[in-house]
Amino acid sequence: MGLILYQIVFYMKLFFRVAVVTIMVIVLLLAYNFMSFKSIQPEALDQNPPTIDSLAALHLSKAIQFKTISHKVEMLDKKALNGLVKFLETTYPNFHKVAEKNVFSTHTLLYKWEGSDTSLKPVMYMGHMDVVPIERATEEQWLHPPFSGNIQNFSFEKLSDSQKEHKIHGVLTIRGIEKEITISCHLKKMKKGLSLKTNFNVLASDFEIKIPKVVRNKISQEINITAEYDLIEKL
Repeated sequence: MGLILYQIVFYMKLFFRVAVVTIMVIVLLLAYNFMSFKSIQPEALDQNPPTIDSLAALHLSKAIQFKTISHKVEMLDKKALNGLVKFLETTYPNFHKVAEKNVFSTHTLLYKWEGSDTSLKPVMYMGHMDVVPIERATEEQWLHPPFSGNIQNFSFEKLSDSQKEHKIHGVLTIRGIEKEITISCHLKKMKKGLSLKTNFNVLASDFEIKIPKVVRNKISQEINITAEYDLIEKL
């Protein structure tokens, strides 16, 4: 009996010692990993708001104003959908000249735009033109009416019949070279659109325009651009 008790005590001590050693090894490993671990933090997002092309903002604003609600078949506003389709055609005529347009089920549009390298695999972009109605009793929660197409710090309705100065940001393309610019322009409201007049300078070097050495000293490095547009709604 005494021998059995001795063996039990012996194995318990042995087990305890092995357990203690194992725990110490685990602690050492954890400490080593903790000391050698390099924290990998995600890069902070740019807090500056993205630059938005002013003309693109105006186009988006106009597109939003088409109430293309189709929550139910009986609620489908065909007039609004037809208006949006016509708006896309008149606003982006160059795209419609090169893209192949197919129409399915009266209002489903499929555009095929051939790329310059036909050996590459095609890419499909999908979207929808219809929207669901806003929930009832939530109108007061909107900062602006959902279909107003409101642009912050700009309102077409606030334009007057007399010209007033505004800042416009966009992309200027000369000889295939694009550059973001911000210019001053004068806008005024017209009966079915608006009138824009602007005058600004750009550097020839920004668009890789090389002036011949013979006349380099006689020609300004700045290019003066004057533009007058009457933007008329054709819907």
